[in-house]
Amino acid sequence: MTNVFKIGDKVRIPVRQVKKDADGNAVMRWNKWANAYSHSLINAMSEDVYQVVSVPDGKRKRYAVLKILEDGSLSHHAPHYHGASTMEQAQ
Repeated sequence: MTNVFKIGDKVRIPVRQVKKDADGNAVMRWNKWANAYSHSLINAMSEDVYQVVSVPDGKRKRYAVLKILEDGSLSHHAPHYHGASTMEQAQ
């Protein structure tokens, strides 16, 4: 298996976002089990850019990515792990 991304590549990862209507208001839906309204969620790609810091080398086929901060440095929080099929190349 060849790795799709290399160390240092800039990528976007999938996130869950609140669905918005045409006016920019959050779309709510009725949750009958909780008897309450809740936000409708959609799958989208992150607006933040992440950098690949490790590539798969064995059994686990996941890439470790760290968020790139405004000043260009990498965050020092725990990395996110994603498969190649869920990530997309950032411009």
